[in-house]
Amino acid sequence: MKKNQEAKMSYQEFFTKAILALRGEYKGVHPVYSGLNQAFRLYYPGEDPVEASKDLEKKGVLAIIPHKGKKGVMLYLAQDVTTNDGSAVLAKILG
Repeated sequence: MKKNQEAKMSYQEFFTKAILALRGEYKGVHPVYSGLNQAFRLYYPGEDPVEASKDLEKKGVLAIIPHKGKKGVMLYLAQDVTTNDGSAVLAKILG
């Protein structure tokens, strides 16, 4: 790691702060339309935000979900994404 990079945030810290700061009314952000990818490239020159986010998804930090309405994906903090096997919805339906 270069001397000037020692004080930089880790990728996990960067993506966590970015998602919390940019997400507005939704829990996720579009990395292109929100400007997150470009900000990442400015903060980490020569690094790839797509590869960094994929690595964080493998580690269970982020969830990357394809987005139908906009091209590309949405990024979420993993703890904000729930898996729904249908049992909670069925319980609500059946009362």
